Amino acid sequence: MNRISIGLFFTVILFAAPLRSQSRDALSLAVSSAPGWSPAGRSVYNRDQIDRLDSTLAPVLKRYGVRGVTLETWTGTHGHLTASVFEMNDSAAAYGLMTALRSANPADYAVFPFGAEGYRLNQQAIFWQGSFVIKLEGDPAAMDAWAGLVAPHISGPSLKAPVTEQLPTEGRIEHTDRYVVSAADLDDIWAPGRESLGFESSAEAATAEYKVHGKPLRLLLIMYPTPQVAKRYDEGLKTVSALGFRKREGTLLAIVEPGADPAAAETLLAAVRHEYQVTWNERRPGPTLPQVMLTIFTFIGIALAFTFVAGVGFGGIRVFVKSRYPGRVFDRPEDVEVIQLKLNQSVMGGRDDPRAGSPQHPAG
Repeated sequence: MNRISIGLFFTVILFAAPLRSQSRDALSLAVSSAPGWSPAGRSVYNRDQIDRLDSTLAPVLKRYGVRGVTLETWTGTHGHLTASVFEMNDSAAAYGLMTALRSANPADYAVFPFGAEGYRLNQQAIFWQGSFVIKLEGDPAAMDAWAGLVAPHISGPSLKAPVTEQLPTEGRIEHTDRYVVSAADLDDIWAPGRESLGFESSAEAATAEYKVHGKPLRLLLIMYPTPQVAKRYDEGLKTVSALGFRKREGTLLAIVEPGADPAAAETLLAAVRHEYQVTWNERRPGPTLPQVMLTIFTFIGIALAFTFVAGVGFGGIRVFVKSRYPGRVFDRPEDVEVIQLKLNQSVMGGRDDPRAGSPQHPAG
């Protein structure tokens, strides 16, 4: 095996390990290989089979971008549980699904200390990490033990959608943030003008609950592809009086829930600051004709100077060596061959050769 083959072999091994850790089967293997755990049932659903899993949840999974779901029942020393492993297209989609599932439950849940973020509610726990969302149902001790085995095997970054990073932090009620990819995922409170927010134009949104001046209110942030698109939809919402508390900055449009206290709404909108950078690449003027000609002749002069120096150097070395070591380096006698044409001699035996004499005729 040559060096290239060895390098390719180790490269494949290096990249194959993290890829294996990202599969749902690898997560199951991490549990089954641990002592005290044994599987009791397994069901696998790809994207086309999601409707068979849950007809109500299937549209949400498809909107956020699901690749597949694996349901497994486990029995361990700490009890029994059922694990639903949702594999999403990326970490932002996984975070969005986690927030959608969280918003469907009451607010009196506890933090589940596994993965990038999670919560626990009675006999149920949900957490997300990387491109996975995992829902556990069963004995609390078993859920802790199972999550502790699986979470370290999920590699890759756990990144939220950029629009969620624009939500103001001051006054925000913890764990109320939500990532939204369609109008169907918005709460009924945003029903006025919900279909005119521009999700069909690749818009993404985030919502959260706040407490400002002692009064609760909700904020909706919508991020559009360009400032021009954001301006168009902002102007279109002017006819929706219920969404009067709005603010647009660049590609970001902030809307406070209908019926909010005016003073609290203005305070919350003032906290929305969208920082963006605009890069302007100014076109540089091309070279003029005199500059082009000057550049050409400059390079010609450099080439001629180099040629002259090289010629003088070679000739000088040759003259110096011949004068110092005659016949030893250059023009050695054994290396010199002279071809002589002998132009002063006539052709022997020719018709014009005077020495040839007159032709002799045989005696008749």
